[in-house]
Amino acid sequence: MVYDTEDARAFLRDRPKADKILALTPNARFVLKDIDIPVIVSTERYTDRDHVRCIARIRRADRQLVAALEKDTVLNAAAKETLRHDVRVAAATIVRLWLTLGKEGDWLIQSSNGWRRTADRLEALGCLNELIAPITVMNRKRPNDTWAKPIFRLFNRLAALCLRSRKPFLVTGYLYGLSDLAQKAVSTGRTPVQIRAGHGRVAELGHTFRSLWLAARGKPGVRLIACGRPNNTAAASLPGILLSIDDPIIRHGLTPLRPAIFQGVLATQSAVAEMCDLISILKPSSLIAHSLRWNDEAALSEAAGMAKIPRILISHGSHTIQHESAAEDEQRLMADGLLVSTLTDVSLVQSPHAEAVAKHVIPKAPLRRSRPVMWGYKPLPQPSAHRPKKRILHAGTYKSIFNYRPVVYETSDEFVCGLVAMVEAVSRIPDAELIIRIRPMPECDIATLKALLPEAPNCRIKTDGSFLEDLADADMLVSFSSTTIEEALHARRPVLLWGGSRRYRHLSARTVSPHADDRGAVYAPTQPSDLEPMIRAILDAHHARPLTNLEQQGHVWSDSDIGADVTVEDLIDGCVVSHSASGRTPNGYSRFSAEQSPHAAAGHL
Repeated sequence: MVYDTEDARAFLRDRPKADKILALTPNARFVLKDIDIPVIVSTERYTDRDHVRCIARIRRADRQLVAALEKDTVLNAAAKETLRHDVRVAAATIVRLWLTLGKEGDWLIQSSNGWRRTADRLEALGCLNELIAPITVMNRKRPNDTWAKPIFRLFNRLAALCLRSRKPFLVTGYLYGLSDLAQKAVSTGRTPVQIRAGHGRVAELGHTFRSLWLAARGKPGVRLIACGRPNNTAAASLPGILLSIDDPIIRHGLTPLRPAIFQGVLATQSAVAEMCDLISILKPSSLIAHSLRWNDEAALSEAAGMAKIPRILISHGSHTIQHESAAEDEQRLMADGLLVSTLTDVSLVQSPHAEAVAKHVIPKAPLRRSRPVMWGYKPLPQPSAHRPKKRILHAGTYKSIFNYRPVVYETSDEFVCGLVAMVEAVSRIPDAELIIRIRPMPECDIATLKALLPEAPNCRIKTDGSFLEDLADADMLVSFSSTTIEEALHARRPVLLWGGSRRYRHLSARTVSPHADDRGAVYAPTQPSDLEPMIRAILDAHHARPLTNLEQQGHVWSDSDIGADVTVEDLIDGCVVSHSASGRTPNGYSRFSAEQSPHAAAGHL
């Protein structure tokens, strides 16, 4: 079993004896393309049924962990959120590797001591975990008391005092739409401030001085560092909490990952008190969050709640109602901390789909409808004046093994498989052009993708330029599961749901090809043979004819749905939070109860 380019090259160099090679990623498969040993693609071993089995095991482990966290009286709410979400991602990786191994050995896996052969499946899993552990969860340093920490605390508190007169508000980072929101806020004389957990390193002190310089020049990017104190009691409680998970595979697989997971939890635990002190000096007007799942963002929100600062969560992802059990379970897990949270006072829902999921997960969740803030908020450029061909934009994404989301997202091998079929279909449509936008990601380099895709003169890969410019020039968007789907619908472009599997459908879709007077907004072929004729029909029906208001209905908010628009000033001043809800902070750790979620009582989550 080889994971990436490095493993594959090591195999070619060492040539250990093997009957077959299981390449876990396209990168490994590409390096081994000329070898005289049969190479197995991961999709041959890890099937759609395995995706469903994976989410079932994660769901059960998650319920057990939540029950243990609700009883715990040592960890704060932010630390519990961090532990839960770290364990979920790690468990997904572990179960996927276990199922991919299969029941038949021997297995040969590279380790720190060379190639290791074993007939024991658990031992093989341990080898794979050891191989991938450094990149499975963020390697975090455990907070320790050092002589420098009092100096760091002093300088950051002085910085908070200096920023206090600059009308500050809190943000969880400068990613996604928060970057532009911060820029707009600065232009109105307000100062966005991020507070991050620190460890007393000299570089972190540099952040403080740089932040004061940025604030003085009226620029975004201000960050303060919260150097917390280690909590030995919290450290002692963590191993016992993980013992609540009785799945032997997940338990075994977590062993090499525990140090990194525990360090993140302890850093989060220790940061809350220091963030509270900084907030009391800073006196911000609100907290605007793009995520409240774990680490700094969860700690900052808990601290803001203690100070009764209005907290607003704006999801940057795409959440849709699902009717198939496994997909529904995963959407509920994904919504927790991204769309709804016990650490927020209100969630801004940017589409009817997001609102439906939020109400489904927590029927009484405090929600406010809003036009897109994190995606789709930029005006679409004018299409190019000279574009003779009908254009298809493919803008999908996949999840790596160490950042795995079962069911809802494709694996890297599924992603390549879906693209191969797409390129083959478009190559037979001479008046069409396929643009494949992809960000460099682990497991499938651009060079690998180019080598694995069929040659086609009307298909090209693009990594530069603006997504919005490409979308403006496109007649349709193709994706399996991505926020780009909702962006396309908001920009009045039809969407074709397509990937390397039929197990998941991001939105309800039309399965019959359109014609000029009978169109839809979202399409999905029921079988691969329908792909080419459906693409032809969509291009003919939609070329240079954007979606109408009626066709957009149910996918984007209309003027009558929204009422008064949420402005940047509303967010900064916390006006979207009702007075009664402002600053609600959980005293313990209360997840979604059976009353809030009928499916929880039914054993779903």
